[in-house]
Amino acid sequence: MNMEGQQYCKVRYPSSVDEETAVLMKKEIFSSNYFCSSKTPLFNDKYPMHVLPHPENPIVFTHRISYDTGKDIYYENGITNKVYLEFWDRGILEFNNIVYYPSYDHTRNQSCRIAYLTRDNFGENFRKSSYIVWKFDYSPTNLQILEGTVRLQHSTLNPDTQIVWYICKLTDNDPTDHKNLNWKIIWFNPIINQRNQHNHLYINVLDDVSITYLIKGGTGFMLRVELRGGHTWEDAQLFRQNMDERDPQGLYAQSETSPFGMDIRIKLKQKKIDEHNSKRSIVYHASTKEEITNNPSDPFVTGLFNNTYRLNILPHQEKSNTFLHRMSYNARTDAYYENGIIEKKYLRIWRRGTLKCKNIAYDADDRSNTIYLCKNPFSTVCSPSLIMWKFDYRPGNLLISSLSVKLDTAMERNYYISWSILALPSNKNQNPEWKSIKFETEMVSHDVVNYFSWNGRIDISDLVKYEYGFILKGEIVYCSRELSWIEAVLFKQRMNKPMPLMDDDENFGMDIRVELVPDITCDPLPLIQWKGNFSAILNDKSTCDFIIILKQNECTGELQDCFPDFKGYFYVHSHILLAYSDYFRAMFNSNMLEVNERRLELCGVSYLMMDKILYFMYYGEILPVNGLSQWYELLYGATRFFVQTLIQRCEKEISKYVTKSNINEIHGLAMDCGAQQLVRYCDMFYIGDESYENRI
Repeated sequence: MNMEGQQYCKVRYPSSVDEETAVLMKKEIFSSNYFCSSKTPLFNDKYPMHVLPHPENPIVFTHRISYDTGKDIYYENGITNKVYLEFWDRGILEFNNIVYYPSYDHTRNQSCRIAYLTRDNFGENFRKSSYIVWKFDYSPTNLQILEGTVRLQHSTLNPDTQIVWYICKLTDNDPTDHKNLNWKIIWFNPIINQRNQHNHLYINVLDDVSITYLIKGGTGFMLRVELRGGHTWEDAQLFRQNMDERDPQGLYAQSETSPFGMDIRIKLKQKKIDEHNSKRSIVYHASTKEEITNNPSDPFVTGLFNNTYRLNILPHQEKSNTFLHRMSYNARTDAYYENGIIEKKYLRIWRRGTLKCKNIAYDADDRSNTIYLCKNPFSTVCSPSLIMWKFDYRPGNLLISSLSVKLDTAMERNYYISWSILALPSNKNQNPEWKSIKFETEMVSHDVVNYFSWNGRIDISDLVKYEYGFILKGEIVYCSRELSWIEAVLFKQRMNKPMPLMDDDENFGMDIRVELVPDITCDPLPLIQWKGNFSAILNDKSTCDFIIILKQNECTGELQDCFPDFKGYFYVHSHILLAYSDYFRAMFNSNMLEVNERRLELCGVSYLMMDKILYFMYYGEILPVNGLSQWYELLYGATRFFVQTLIQRCEKEISKYVTKSNINEIHGLAMDCGAQQLVRYCDMFYIGDESYENRI
């Protein structure tokens, strides 16, 4: 193991080198997870960019990338009702020692909630190299840059701090090593000693600046910013924005009077025009939505974390038809880890791994040398503070068989932190209710103040057993005291611990362990003990020891017309019937006349269905079945003869046909046949949408 990467020198050190293993499944319209071709311009070498025709000039194209700091979202081409990329660091080619920092002013005025990018705020990290790099590459479309303007809001709080912006024009002949590129400084006109509604800023840069002279004629460009000097981490701030100012009328109400923190606008033209590289072809390759959403390379998904990231479910090493999943959070590294793999982070940054959070902060207490999640210290006392995570195993058709949680919590006696869990909605329970999680509380007295905590693991399987997933919620409830937000904290850990991360209870403040089973289990086929040195063949008269006869008047007219000499006889072997069918096993263990005569007459079952049932017993395969009605008939037949392994496989196949319109019909069929797994599948099938999450 690489010990250097596991050392806790000073809590965390955010960098693009610190990779994540989580696979994004949320279909952002332009994400590279869904479409990219050789003729697609790329943002940071990963994400397709969508070049649009200019509305007035037929030989000009336009492109725009904007970043909204308040929402932590990138938008493209001014389209603000669709997310281009979520989270600042996903829209970056490279960065080092940079964090996203949401904050509040010290008057607790909700109109002054602000957010910005800055240097890491722990220990001496702010003195280390801090930079961000973006890349815009239009070369695949045979375009070159005609004009460019940028709005790159940045602020400093004292004269010893510098924020320096660089740009480099890209051409077809540029070196691949970024260090050898010809970087040039972008000059701005700063406003000095600017006082605004947020704070006192020594320098504040707000204006749009032309970069045409720096990038004209290029096939793209790279943008770099460096944060230098100062006395504290917050002395240099990028894209500082009021968190509410861009949506005064609602979620998508945008205003040019409240511009983006970063706004890049580019005009382009073709280097040459020919019939094989027309305007239409450029726009098509850049923006065909159908190709984006129907890419066959989408990875197979067995579970979703917060509707966004793929969960990696592992088979149990000792139990068949059993699977395991685990999610853990470590506050010192501010990262999630999956399935006990501590060498690689699943997700960086606590809030990226949440379904919802409100008035929650990641904070440190230098006096006690601890780090934790807590109520935002600058939010009002009465404002709700909550955090949620969602685990959805429906994509893999898996049900929870057991669930245990470790949720380290500490609070002073006048405060209260509650934990609760909500099963995912189903056909049977479309409006599930929150269930409280009860912990055994430990009390510790310190300075005549009683503190309560719990940090042990508890089993809460009974709250969500045989559900497809759950939402976990923690709520911090405060009394009237204004200042002691650290009296109720989550996942508290020692801040500095110079030793490798280990998989133990002390290192993970949150640890969720789930055991899962398939919603419909298909048992392995029984082992047949063959008599002699041969394998039995269906309808082999020379070796059979039993005959099944279908009465002629029960056979369909179609069979009689096609086969005039048809007798409805099946020549079978009793040891195969005994191995597969409880019906035949009971018959052979009795003194029935049919056993002595070595023959059985049946009615009420078609030849085709009996042939499929016996073929499955002999060869372990199901002959082709045409449509849902034939699966119904086969399930009835398998149920009649109690062929359990065939019943299970019929349940599995029929479950694939379940829809909102036929769920009641299939549920009734399953009840008639006693197919309990299919009954449960219909009960658990969710026929709604995810809108219920907006109500919780």
